[in-house]
Amino acid sequence: MPEDGHLQQQPVAQAELSRPVFGRTGYARLEAALSPAGKSFLRRQDVCYPFHICRPFYFAGDPNGMATVYLQSCAGGIFDGDDLQQAVSLEENSGLHVTTQASTIVHETPVSGAEQRTELRAAAGCFLEFLPDPLILFPGARVKARLAVELDPTATAILSDSFLCHDPSEQGRVFDHLFSETKITITGKGLVALDRFAISGSDLQGRLTGANGQYVAQGSMVIIPGRMGPDTLLSELQATLANCPGAYAMASRLSRDAGIWLRILARDAVALRRIQRMVWITTRRMLVGREPAARSK
Repeated sequence: MPEDGHLQQQPVAQAELSRPVFGRTGYARLEAALSPAGKSFLRRQDVCYPFHICRPFYFAGDPNGMATVYLQSCAGGIFDGDDLQQAVSLEENSGLHVTTQASTIVHETPVSGAEQRTELRAAAGCFLEFLPDPLILFPGARVKARLAVELDPTATAILSDSFLCHDPSEQGRVFDHLFSETKITITGKGLVALDRFAISGSDLQGRLTGANGQYVAQGSMVIIPGRMGPDTLLSELQATLANCPGAYAMASRLSRDAGIWLRILARDAVALRRIQRMVWITTRRMLVGREPAARSK
């Protein structure tokens, strides 16, 4: 469905030309590989402002010699005209956990809006975790967030995407518009998930019955279990989500038994983060046999 929620007949070329001209482009390109000693490392890192990364961290018990990388921002958030691109790829049998140092603020974008595009690729036998903290949408923010994922059928992935709104002036102002798109493609199975939604701050603030109600923080998670079938993990997650104070969440099976999709509605950031962490811990325990070590922030 188009971003405005209405069906339109529009050539692709014309749609591309109608995109706003962005004034600043920032990118982060990371490639992970597995060393002969069985330790995953960054084989390549190509990062420019506003992105910044420090050395990888390692935690006992992580799969595939997993490296943990904090993808940081030196800019203090996302601003009007930003066109931010992230690309992460994993070579065979490597493991990488990518997260952020904190939630990312999207500031007011009165002219061009902002866009953030993320591409993730994982080869055979890889274990990828892409778990950034939520976007915080400030009053007047307009942003497009696109996530495209390509996986080998034997790769494992745990992914999250989430947002919440905040008015630092406490005047009841809200963000302007958010468009979100997530595409999951698995080699040999094709497109297994395509999720798009558009929401305005006024819609969210309206707390509409049948839409978001009392919940103002939202998130999605995707789990691709690789060689493991989804049924046992799905049952465990559904039982875990059955009683979540301050939130409404559920898990369901993706098409072609490719994995699991979760949608989370929460009253606030605390409840949202609690559920995301609970899902991550449960999934790790089921797939790896032990819970992950906490990542300090």
